[in-house]
Amino acid sequence: HKDGYVMLHTVVMEQSIGRYLTPEETVHHKNHIRNDNRIENLELMKKKDHFSMHMKQRHSERVYQH
Repeated sequence: HKDGYVMLHTVVMEQSIGRYLTPEETVHHKNHIRNDNRIENLELMKKKDHFSMHMKQRHSERVYQH
């Protein structure tokens, strides 16, 4: 982040893959629990794909609720 901090899930992923994430990459929590930073719960994704996935989920949740 701009303040110099790095989120733990980012550090865990970077250590696992042996490199820093690129600006186009992000880490997704598979079970949606943001403090569950076990590597088996983390997935490396392109930011645009991560955004699209969450938008589709939100849309399906809204459709299901109505």
